[in-house]
Amino acid sequence: MYAAVELICVQPAAIDVYGLYHRLFDSYGPKHRWPSADRFETMGGAMLVQRTSWTNAERGLSNLKQASLLNCERLAQAQLESLGEAVRPAGFFRVKSQRLRAMAKAVNSEGGLDVLACRETRELRRFLLSVCGIGQETADVILLYAFGRPAVVIDEYYRRVWRRLWPSGTDCSDTEIRVRTAAAIKFVPDLNELHALIVEHAKVRCRSHAECSDCCLRADCYTGSVGTSNSARAVPK
Repeated sequence: MYAAVELICVQPAAIDVYGLYHRLFDSYGPKHRWPSADRFETMGGAMLVQRTSWTNAERGLSNLKQASLLNCERLAQAQLESLGEAVRPAGFFRVKSQRLRAMAKAVNSEGGLDVLACRETRELRRFLLSVCGIGQETADVILLYAFGRPAVVIDEYYRRVWRRLWPSGTDCSDTEIRVRTAAAIKFVPDLNELHALIVEHAKVRCRSHAECSDCCLRADCYTGSVGTSNSARAVPK
């Protein structure tokens, strides 16, 4: 999937990612994250949700729709003042309005979304990362949810759950998480669903102070099985 992933020899997984996916699915059912069929709307949502909740990002998207600005060509020509007012509910509205317009201009300069959709995944990811405001996580969100590519989205929810599952005292970098996930889960719908299930689990049970009783992952979770205190295994929200 990525050059970095291809250069790493994957050792036998300390975490059964495939089993984890199915236990979460059995507990929470299908989540169908990012259901929008509109590619540019999904890209805009990925930008707006940075450093805020999805509820606030949705308000910004709704305002953009009402202002007829949720369109690549129109957004590229929009006044920053109008954009800022529309996305104000998503927070950091001045920065986000600039980044949204920059993204729209970048897409237009490449020939539009249909042209980008024809690019190979690695090339498309490089383009996304070249756009102001799109980092690793946002690029992978866009690849997975907007372009239907096999990308592993590593956000704070994923890190929190994974690092509690992982044996204490051993390394668990984003690259390690990505490699092991990509080795176990191959198909885009499953990667989509896994990310949604991880987010749900992190919000419902594996919060900043974990509730390990009756957790569907407890039998294979280092934190839950050894009874490590929540404070000792605290991770970012």
